[in-house]
Amino acid sequence: MAASPQRFGCWTTGPLLGQGAMGRVHVAHDGAGRTVALKVVHRFLAGDEEFRARFAREIAALGAVRGPWTAALVDADPGAAVPWLATEYVPGPTLAARVREGGPLPVAELRSLAGALAGALSTIHRAGLVHRDLKPSNVLLSPAGPRVIDFGIARATDGTRLTASGATPGTAGYAAPEHLTQGVSTPAADVFSLGAVLSFAATGRAPFGSGSSDAAGYRTVHAEPDLAGVPEELLPLISACLAKTPAARPAPRTVARMAGLPLPGSRRRAFTVAGTLLAVAGVVAGLLLVPGEESGSGGESGAGGSGSGSGSGSGSAGGARPDGDKIPKRLGKVTEALGPRGMRPIGDPVSPLGNVPLDGSWSEEWAQRPKPPAAGEGSNTSKDRQQLVGVWLTDKALIRANEDAVRAFEPSTGKVLWTAKPPKPGLKPCAMSRTATDDGSRGAVVYGPDPDFKKGCDQLAVLDLANGDVTWSKSLAVRDPPAPRAWTRVGIAGDTVVVLSAADEAGYAVGDGDRRWRRPYFAKGCVLQTALVGRATVVESATCGDDGQRRARVREIDAKDGSVRWATQLPEDVTGMTLATAEPVSAMLFVEDSKDLPLQTFDAKGRPGRPLANKQSFGTVTTSGFGSAFDGPKGWRDVVVTEYYNKKGFGVLAVDAATGKVRWRHPYTDTTSAMVLGVDDRGVLVADGDEDKGFSREVRLQRLDLADGDVTSGGTIGNARDFGGGATVVVHGGRAAVFSILDEDEGPIVIGSADGTG
Repeated sequence: MAASPQRFGCWTTGPLLGQGAMGRVHVAHDGAGRTVALKVVHRFLAGDEEFRARFAREIAALGAVRGPWTAALVDADPGAAVPWLATEYVPGPTLAARVREGGPLPVAELRSLAGALAGALSTIHRAGLVHRDLKPSNVLLSPAGPRVIDFGIARATDGTRLTASGATPGTAGYAAPEHLTQGVSTPAADVFSLGAVLSFAATGRAPFGSGSSDAAGYRTVHAEPDLAGVPEELLPLISACLAKTPAARPAPRTVARMAGLPLPGSRRRAFTVAGTLLAVAGVVAGLLLVPGEESGSGGESGAGGSGSGSGSGSGSAGGARPDGDKIPKRLGKVTEALGPRGMRPIGDPVSPLGNVPLDGSWSEEWAQRPKPPAAGEGSNTSKDRQQLVGVWLTDKALIRANEDAVRAFEPSTGKVLWTAKPPKPGLKPCAMSRTATDDGSRGAVVYGPDPDFKKGCDQLAVLDLANGDVTWSKSLAVRDPPAPRAWTRVGIAGDTVVVLSAADEAGYAVGDGDRRWRRPYFAKGCVLQTALVGRATVVESATCGDDGQRRARVREIDAKDGSVRWATQLPEDVTGMTLATAEPVSAMLFVEDSKDLPLQTFDAKGRPGRPLANKQSFGTVTTSGFGSAFDGPKGWRDVVVTEYYNKKGFGVLAVDAATGKVRWRHPYTDTTSAMVLGVDDRGVLVADGDEDKGFSREVRLQRLDLADGDVTSGGTIGNARDFGGGATVVVHGGRAAVFSILDEDEGPIVIGSADGTG
């Protein structure tokens, strides 16, 4: 007899799709007819506090993972009596079922599968996650292409009764040797699993045989894989992925290239921002709260495309797509043009980069190298690894916060200058403003009461960056039950500290902590999607209305007093948006019945330009970074600078905020990776290099003219070996601080200019 339907949030359960060690999965629907895959945690795990903490932390990070080859998080409630999460429903069989019923895949399908898996892992890794259990049953073959599921959540089971017997999460025969012997899970371990999945798809059997888990695990560690039957043209690729040594395995981008494909959809860069500096998304009423100056994780490609663009011309988008998809043609409606106190001018922006000289070659000044984990240690859990919370680089210090403490380093030597004492004993950093004050004298940090932040983040402190002393602190209200730390964000806008929590937002004077304003995000009936703190404003997007007719809205607030500068309602076919930049305002739109994710810009009065489609004649435009503070679009005055990519490589794109048209684009035809580090009046600062040639030798820094995209100056970083694993890069004055994606808990590499300036 079928079980009676149950309600979880707005979702009503339908047929059972499957069940596993963590819970059961149902098809579920809401009142609007949306369909999701609903994972409901087993009740015996719901009472495990450690599991709940990990589950909440993983859900917060999963919101940052969106791409055409992953099933995105839609809704979740880790604090419910029975925790649950909902992801996109992907129709279609698993890869395991497809091979079991139809036999090995032909070469063309194997190439496509390799490209899709590479794209999925690239998206997951860029969000600071590792899948840890990629296997044929976690790959769904939908009509639109393969999708990877169950990424990230494997970490939630660490330390619970599921692994109390000593078992390591992961599947023997597909898990990497270092995962089985040491519990070490890194992006390279996922690539090993990718190779094992491809081998299974090509031959119909696991590369390390069948039988007991112990036997398959032993062969994985000590024996060579059985690759008989793998097509000759794919043998080098699969063999490389299955290398015993992690460093010998290719990156996801190289996997796609070896398969004869460009990296599909979301890009893998050698320079990606990692850790909590990604400003990972939190789940608020099933949608995303991602405060920070820019949000980002790589853009998703839309299906089909139209539009044009040239080296110094403009592009356009809109109208019918080749496959029938559409993006809005109409402009949105400015519903609150002046706000309650009128529109006041915003002062000239302050450069986020500082004076960065680019002449000549930059040399390494000092470095902290990570210690390799001892046998049996895991590198992918909070107990063994301190996440990077934030970093400031000023004229006098490099200040880094992780989950342990806030510390300052002398920029020329790496000597520890001070370690900040929290406002109350035992508190740990859980959120940090994207920048310090304009003069580099103070910074804002939010602390939580315990390492897992199960009680929320409830203490705001402003630090004196000369000595690490707490200038002032405030207690913040937390929800009951407390919200995960991803729901708390802090930013510095001019002389105001802005704090955004799950309940509301408030502004405090940076000098003495006097509260200047406090307000709810939106009116009753509105659900917050994203919020960004800019240099002088706060920008928020939401959906408002009843369940039958919800409309997307965006508004800009003056950070100094909390007054609304403007509010704009978008067309009916825009179902939501993720903000990309705050000044000027730009967003990635979610459009009804469309696979496109167009970039929407707004002028200074809130009037939207024409949406810019992802697919253009020159390539695919990056529309958002889903939470990355340094990746994705950058805003400056009346221009939004982002990136695009095509089969030839990467490029930089400037979009006019008032019209949404392309002002100029600068292609990189001789590079496989690039990243926009920042933009100011002096131009656009870009780092680029060739992953195939190895970043251990050289990375270019170039400054592009803001008016036309021409190169005005440049230099090279001659010893950037840790760029290869992905990096967080912070630039200021004559220095750049570089944090490897895998090594941020051990410290930065600081690189100074060749002539010693700064």
